[in-house]
Amino acid sequence: MKRRQCLCGRAIRYRDALCPECLKRYGEDRDAWPEWLRFWVADTQRELDVERGHHEELFNEEWLGHVDDRYPSERPNDVGAAWSYIKNEMMPE
Repeated sequence: MKRRQCLCGRAIRYRDALCPECLKRYGEDRDAWPEWLRFWVADTQRELDVERGHHEELFNEEWLGHVDDRYPSERPNDVGAAWSYIKNEMMPE
């Protein structure tokens, strides 16, 4: 994940839109900011949200289907279950 940067290039916290110096320059009232600045802040936040959402989707169980996460020894047929685990989960097609 890339670091969040202010408009001026300074590193800022993820929860901040601008660094303290730019905040002094443009003010805290977002409605009073120039349209281009509001767009820039919203676009930067959109990029971060997409990036964060992408990582969440990697671990979404709906993408994985049903996953039997029991150890092979806990499954009904030890040998068959172990082979099924190796074949399907460790050697995907």
